[in-house]
Amino acid sequence: MELDPSLQPLFRSVGDGEDKYAFALVDAEQMKRTAWGLPPGMALIDRAGTRSAAAQGLKGPSGLAPVTKASQLQASPQRLYLMAAATSSGLTVLVGLLKVGEKTLYHWGARGEIHNLRDMPCVLDFYVHEDWQRRGAGLALFSAMLAAEQIGRALV
Repeated sequence: MELDPSLQPLFRSVGDGEDKYAFALVDAEQMKRTAWGLPPGMALIDRAGTRSAAAQGLKGPSGLAPVTKASQLQASPQRLYLMAAATSSGLTVLVGLLKVGEKTLYHWGARGEIHNLRDMPCVLDFYVHEDWQRRGAGLALFSAMLAAEQIGRALV
């Protein structure tokens, strides 16, 4: 998925050589203040969410049921990490997405007791384009998210 030129400045480059990626954090505030809230940004988020749903086989009553949609991101506290890279032909393309947020989880203890764990950090959607899989792109995206969220590797 080629990046619209208006979105390219919103990505921050990290790394060098073959492992050079650019990352962007998109949340409700970014959608209000930047090009993420404009049609090219929203379309890219929606296309990436649809690709993720197709890769995971997420189907609803009327076809694919994406977990990541720009309209939902505008009204939620969730954060979307996007990763882009330059191709050999010079195009900048979207490589992957990782959406995180807090959820209430339930944990059953060894003795059968239920623990209610509130506001636990969770990965809600994770997708790496098929052309970039098994090349370290997913690890780079996940590592960037951990650093930005200030989550230690001990939790992983």
